[in-house]
Amino acid sequence: MDQIFECVIHHVGDFCSFMDFEYVGPEEVLECDPNYFSYFALLTTLKRLGYQTLQSLWYYDPALEDGMIVLNSDNGCRRMQNIAHQFDRVHLYVVHLCHNLKL
Repeated sequence: MDQIFECVIHHVGDFCSFMDFEYVGPEEVLECDPNYFSYFALLTTLKRLGYQTLQSLWYYDPALEDGMIVLNSDNGCRRMQNIAHQFDRVHLYVVHLCHNLKL
């Protein structure tokens, strides 16, 4: 499993259809080396994209009924690699903190 794989990072957007997981917003496509892909390496990459604080990270697993899984460890990153090799790419969703939220 030494092949470079694609990780599509979805950020700053929103889900516009809850049932179909349709996401509208910008995305970054990363070419990831499985030898260096880890939870903390991913956090470092997200900081370079401007995210100093994150609420949570989720990835999509098309093999599961619910599909969305919280990412919080290297075990999740290894599963993401398997998904990418099986489905050509893996999708990561960034949930960031909302500042100055007015209700």
